Amino acid sequence: MTQAVIDRAGEEMARRIPMGRLGRSGEMKGVALFLPSEASSYITGQVICVDGGLTAM
Repeated sequence: MTQAVIDRAGEEMARRIPMGRLGRSGEMKGVALFLPSEASSYITGQVICVDGGLTAM
């Protein structure tokens, strides 16, 4: 998402997310490190949503 989009619609988008805010860039790091690691070796066919609970609604 570009800064221009966030500036224009960020507050409205954040109100629709259960956590009440937009995600931060660093919040993807855990998933990005976990998936290629040995810790995820028995996981197949899963979607891991890092979306502040939006898809759970």
